[in-house]
Amino acid sequence: FVVGGLPVNTTGSYTFALLNQAGCDSIVQLNLQVNNSDLDTVDVTICPGGFYVVGAQTFNTAGTYSVTMMNERGCDSVVVLNLSVRQQLFTNLTRTLCAGSTFTVGDRDFTQSGLYSVTLNTQFGCDSVVNLNLTILPKDTAVLNRSICVGDAITIGTQTFNTPGTYYVNLLNSLGCD
Repeated sequence: FVVGGLPVNTTGSYTFALLNQAGCDSIVQLNLQVNNSDLDTVDVTICPGGFYVVGAQTFNTAGTYSVTMMNERGCDSVVVLNLSVRQQLFTNLTRTLCAGSTFTVGDRDFTQSGLYSVTLNTQFGCDSVVNLNLTILPKDTAVLNRSICVGDAITIGTQTFNTPGTYYVNLLNSLGCD
């Protein structure tokens, strides 16, 4: 603060003897309160694609930033922002199942061969992507029509048949499926 050409920059009460426009002595009593600036440090972690706002500025890249604003007393206020961005999580899964089986990722069930991408939330609320390469192996069906003589038997797998009828036998094929 300048009084009569003299700068004053510390809190206190000051008395100045000055000449007014008419050449007469004037006494100026100055009670000066010097307010301090504020300095705050903020540590923030955001998800990929997220942002954080300080004052009128928006930040979305990891780093340390200094933002100067005005506080409630009209003085500079500096906010130091230490911004971290979490790493996006990607998981690649390759699975092979037999027909009739289901593979679940999150709350989605998959029963057909294909490439799938599922977005989930991590414990921090950020996106996590699971890429699934799913192969569904076929079931084989074979129909055998056999005739045997009385007293003979036929064995399929571990089952033996000696009476007429239609039978269903589950076996594992070369792929390990029914």
